[in-house]
Amino acid sequence: MAAIKKILLTALALLAIALIGVAVWALLPGEPRYEGRTLSAWLSEYDIRFDAKYISPVRPEKKKVDEAVRHIGTNGFPVLLHMLWVRDSAFKERLAGMSGKAHLDIHFTPAWQSNWRALMAFDALRTEGKEAVPALVRGLTNGHWTVRMNAARALAAVRTAPELAVPSLVKTLEDTNDWVRVETATALQLYGRAAKPAVPVLLKMLNDPDANIQSGAGRALWAIDAEAARQAGIP
Repeated sequence: MAAIKKILLTALALLAIALIGVAVWALLPGEPRYEGRTLSAWLSEYDIRFDAKYISPVRPEKKKVDEAVRHIGTNGFPVLLHMLWVRDSAFKERLAGMSGKAHLDIHFTPAWQSNWRALMAFDALRTEGKEAVPALVRGLTNGHWTVRMNAARALAAVRTAPELAVPSLVKTLEDTNDWVRVETATALQLYGRAAKPAVPVLLKMLNDPDANIQSGAGRALWAIDAEAARQAGIP
């Protein structure tokens, strides 16, 4: 009975995954390709591996993926934005928990991994990601904090079009979620002097009870306005 139950659970889980995959595929436009591989196939090469070879910024494999992302360019934005915004549904989380309890060998791509792949792609694009900035700015006002956080991270990655990005990032410094605020401060830090409108809010953040927010604001101030940082006594 145990073996039959396991087979049934495996079949149901695989069916659910297949249905989810079909639904996502139907909603997305045809994926652009480079050298015969889809963009999402290339992006899977970005997955974190905890070894020195991977984290090296000059890793040959990463440079090849960066090249593919830049070659595909703006044609890849629909896929990248979908991956950046995706969140695990309650159903997917229950399915993952069920497969774990039943010791089923089923592979799930968690949302954080898709988010990471998209962020790495935007980092490879840098200023070539300018056309995605309006969509990323809209993401800063999304109702879910992870979407707002990833929007700030992606803006930090492309760090272009400050005239569009900076005003919205300044508003997001006062978000209700602390993680969003920290990532937003980091994004403004990377915009450097172009983010000077953020200085008054960053100075207020130095008095925040959260140490991460304080340090994030301090780093941003040094990058944006060193004189204001000195006057504020930031070490």
